Amino acid sequence: MKNSIKYIALSLALASLIPSAFAQTTETWTLDKAVNSALENNMLVHIKDWQVQEKEAKVKEATVKMFPIVNVSANYLYNMNNLELVMAPGSFGTMTFPVIGEVVLPAEEKRFQMSENNNYNAGAMLYQPISQLPKINTGIQVAKADKELALLEQSQVQQQIKTSVEKLFYGILATRKRKIEAEKNIQLAKLKLYDVEGALKSGKTLDVNAAGLQANIVNQEQELLNLIFKEEDYIAEFKKLTGITSDSLILEDEEFVFSATNDLQSYKTSAQSNNVELQIARVKAEKADLGVKAAKLSYLPDLGLVGGYAWQRGNQILPEHNVFAGASLKWNLQDVISNKFTLNQRKYLQQQANEYVENVQQQAQVDTEKAYRKLKQAEQLISVAEKMVEFRRQELKIEQDKFNAGLNTQIKVVEVEAALAKAEADLYDAKMSYKVAEAELQFITHSK
Repeated sequence: MKNSIKYIALSLALASLIPSAFAQTTETWTLDKAVNSALENNMLVHIKDWQVQEKEAKVKEATVKMFPIVNVSANYLYNMNNLELVMAPGSFGTMTFPVIGEVVLPAEEKRFQMSENNNYNAGAMLYQPISQLPKINTGIQVAKADKELALLEQSQVQQQIKTSVEKLFYGILATRKRKIEAEKNIQLAKLKLYDVEGALKSGKTLDVNAAGLQANIVNQEQELLNLIFKEEDYIAEFKKLTGITSDSLILEDEEFVFSATNDLQSYKTSAQSNNVELQIARVKAEKADLGVKAAKLSYLPDLGLVGGYAWQRGNQILPEHNVFAGASLKWNLQDVISNKFTLNQRKYLQQQANEYVENVQQQAQVDTEKAYRKLKQAEQLISVAEKMVEFRRQELKIEQDKFNAGLNTQIKVVEVEAALAKAEADLYDAKMSYKVAEAELQFITHSK
């Protein structure tokens, strides 16, 4: 007996030492908390952050080209054969003197060493472009446009993620409301089947299709399973998007309030100036304009100032130290001809970009109207659904009072409970539609 008690005590002690990692982790999430988690953890956001930094580096790289180019060089050569200056006798002719007579200059062969075996030289040359400065400045503007595009795309991804999180958040909550409705319908179907089976056993009725009631139960259970699978899919996408790792996901619904919506024209005006996709299209059109400008500037010759310093040792002909300055002009005539076709290509891209801006403008107007219409429709659905929920609650109170007084059955109460669950689910669907339409409208117009 004592051994058994000791064994039980030991088992309980070991059980208390089991790591808490085996327990499920649970955390409550509000919509704002989930959105912030997605913006912090989502890989697409991280990628866009790196792209913005990459474009910033390209702007700095393009700016460097405005400054002088400095080339520094040094080398060493070993000459097997040295340069010699040889003067043959009489190379300078002859001279006649009164006493001596004619003298040959030089009188004998002269050799002068002009170089050494070891040759060293080093120097630095500076080139400041002049005629290419406008083209370089255009390149800087293109790099800045690329950075602006990266910032806009970053903002667009953040908005898309926020909208997706909101849709999944309310989708999960709406699915859970539908699950409650399905559970009530299953409870109701089972109660009806139970009453029918009791009536059949007692012989009170014969004309009842029990199989049909059983089929209804299976149908409701199938509907519940579909909702469970749907919820699992939503949760999987929600966790991936937000980086949430909790085993059990508890979502805290916020109190529903209607947003102070503007009129349709205000939203359209906002979309024309704030729509991110439209801003991206405009920046691309600006880049196309800069491309045409750069192609026109390519006709200019490459003119610049040159200056530098050179040092050498090993060659007696050249000075050891030399400072020089001047100008450089280069003009590739073949590039002048081929640049004509480059200019045509840039003009075609310019036309495409302008057409795309107009297309996005029109689409933004259509999308704004559609989202606004869905928002207003959801407002009407919410109003109707709220009335239905209130009527169902009143009806449930009446049926519960009747049941307590023995004037009706449990089935009637559960029928009204199921109807109330459906009305509440319909109301939540309408609220979810409103929130989704509101998020879409904010995304299109970039409004708060």
